[in-house]
Amino acid sequence: MIWFVLMGLFAAFGLLCALWITLGNWLTKAELETVVIHVPEGREAASAQRLLWLRDLGLAGPRFVIITTAGAETRQVLSRQFAGIVFLSPEQYLAQLEQEREKLDRI
Repeated sequence: MIWFVLMGLFAAFGLLCALWITLGNWLTKAELETVVIHVPEGREAASAQRLLWLRDLGLAGPRFVIITTAGAETRQVLSRQFAGIVFLSPEQYLAQLEQEREKLDRI
C-alpha cells in the first residue's frame, strides 16, 4: 500500500516539474540561438555527438560552437565529420566575440 502512495507522490512531483518547465518556457519565450561549450582535448567527437542528439530531439538550438585546444588539422577533420558544428580554438572564439561586440557597438 505504501508503494502506491510513493508512486503517486513521484508522479505528482513529475507532473509539477513538467508544468513548471512548460510555463517557464512559455513565459520567457526562450530560444537558444547558439550553444557554446568548451571541451578538453580528445572529447570533441563525443560532445559533438551529444549536441547533435539534442538537436535531433528539438532540445537545443540550431547553431553549435565547440571550443577546444586541439590542433588546426583535428578541428578541420571534426568540422567535416560533424556538419553544422563549428570547432574553434580559444583565440578564434575571442576574435569572433570581439567582432560581434563591434557590430553591436555600431548599432
